[in-house]
Amino acid sequence: MKFRNWKVAASLLVISGALLTGCQDTGNEGKTSKETLKTESSQKETKPTLEEQGFEIKTVLSYGENLNMISLEKDGAEYVGTIDDNFHWLMEPTNEYKFEELEFHDGLAAASIPEMREMILAEDPEARLYGYINTKGEWVIEPIFRSANNFSNGVAVVSTIEEDRDDLSNSRTIVIDTKGKEVGELAEVGLEKLDLYDGDYFYGSYFGDYLYTTFGFFDKQGNYIEVYEEEPEDEGSHFLVLDGKIIKEDADGYISIEGLDGSPIKTFDQTGHFTTEDIKDLLDHNMFLASGDIVGGEGNAIVDSNFNVLFQPDGFTLGLAKNLIFTGESSGDPEDEAYTQSGDFFDYTGKKVFRVTNMVGAVYGDKYFAKGKEYYQLVDINGKVLIDESKKITDTEAALFDEGGDDNTPSKKLVRIEYRKNAKDAEPNQALLNVDTLKIVDYEDLLRLETDGSKVVKAQAKEVKNKQKDTNTKVVKNTSAELIEHKKEYWRFVDVLTNQIKESLATSPQGIDGFEGLLKNWREIQGQLEGLNVPNDPAYQDFNQKLVGGLPPLIEGTEKLLDMLQDYQSNPTSEQERAINDEIGNLEYNLFNFQSNINALDGTKKLLQDALK
Repeated sequence: MKFRNWKVAASLLVISGALLTGCQDTGNEGKTSKETLKTESSQKETKPTLEEQGFEIKTVLSYGENLNMISLEKDGAEYVGTIDDNFHWLMEPTNEYKFEELEFHDGLAAASIPEMREMILAEDPEARLYGYINTKGEWVIEPIFRSANNFSNGVAVVSTIEEDRDDLSNSRTIVIDTKGKEVGELAEVGLEKLDLYDGDYFYGSYFGDYLYTTFGFFDKQGNYIEVYEEEPEDEGSHFLVLDGKIIKEDADGYISIEGLDGSPIKTFDQTGHFTTEDIKDLLDHNMFLASGDIVGGEGNAIVDSNFNVLFQPDGFTLGLAKNLIFTGESSGDPEDEAYTQSGDFFDYTGKKVFRVTNMVGAVYGDKYFAKGKEYYQLVDINGKVLIDESKKITDTEAALFDEGGDDNTPSKKLVRIEYRKNAKDAEPNQALLNVDTLKIVDYEDLLRLETDGSKVVKAQAKEVKNKQKDTNTKVVKNTSAELIEHKKEYWRFVDVLTNQIKESLATSPQGIDGFEGLLKNWREIQGQLEGLNVPNDPAYQDFNQKLVGGLPPLIEGTEKLLDMLQDYQSNPTSEQERAINDEIGNLEYNLFNFQSNINALDGTKKLLQDALK
């Protein structure tokens, strides 16, 4: 029996053995893995499902990249949760955040907690502290900022709280990466001249590698480059930064190209226009859209940063497929529930890639919905019917204009549909379809699926609130000399631990026995870490909390995988093999997150260790 990435997944076993080295024996008697599994299985069986708890799903919004956000309701209150493309709950429903306020980019969403300091609340009773959560609702960047904008291209703009100057006027506007590390501060010269928070010009997020304003732009390091000395007289005057060049259009429609230092590169005698809206895919390829005499006078053209025409389509639409452009015709029949489109997809050089017929919505990878005689079908770009009209799909999200509807994200795998299990059904069932596996899960069935117990980790921003986190970790009070020695002992253990985690990834044992040992070892490690005597220092307690926090997903994932391996080992069906492979993928993902967390903690560890020298 072979499974995808079996060797990689089985290599997780070595980690547990390495972790045990250097751990102190807690003296607790461990249960066997089978006993543990029985106990956990019993606990899971008694846990009420989300349906039994009274939840109802309102809508689902897919971001692609294995992330789907769900809006729910219970007892009149709004909740939000997340699932992956295989219908596994990542974050159980929580009312900590509002669905319409969470917006995930680069796997992170800005979120907030109430401000606690009286001096700030006196000025603004609604003041909050901002940070970033991941798709499981865990705080990746703790809420220590006065304001926060969405991530884009790996960075985000936030406003800091300066501890030595604790008021709004002394806040710094900085750029951080996805680990919360400051990579630059927006230059004062730009901040003094520009009102970045004017809604007409400040989008809060980087567009490509730059943050645009009315007069100029910032790079990711916060350096400011001025394009216009004063506000352009004509609203058509604008600019684009691409491929290390500034492309400018003046009030009369004449275009020029300059270097980032303002030095002239090229000017044109013909007038034209270009757009920067909804062309992210083009910009990623150092291309954009232009029109006017400069590109032939009719229609739009795809041009490079020197205004060389690469492709001039005749009537087109962007955003219906990844890195492709559509040209064709739309149905104008008012009887249609949704407009259908027939035509061709081209790459950005003008090469035809494939043709679609009666397409509704977007192309998801290599598949799209097509309007049949009575119902929708799912077909691939070669014309093969993957889901025919017998499934009675009455609607797809391209035609669902409810909250979160009309969302054509080509990179997604989960799409919303409505279908009838029986032709006589008065109301169609709302469901999610994975366009790769072709699995359909009704909203009601999604609420009946077993959840893993993931809950939102409430932030406690200690340094801001001047409070200590409430943990189960034992804290020993020491004298100054004892505390220093205690810290050194703690780091001797952590150094061995983290180094062996990294070194252990090279070996690949296999087998059910191996996973049973893995589960037992991780449980022992979890108990030993939680029972550690952590130095009485907030920074150390926070470090240890994050170190321990990566283990529960690994334990739960290993339990589930072990159950499946034991149940299916005799003669697994193809569907069971796929389920095992999916679970292996989830375990690999959790392992990657755990290792990434260890790597991210290295910087904190070094700072704390250096402070002891």
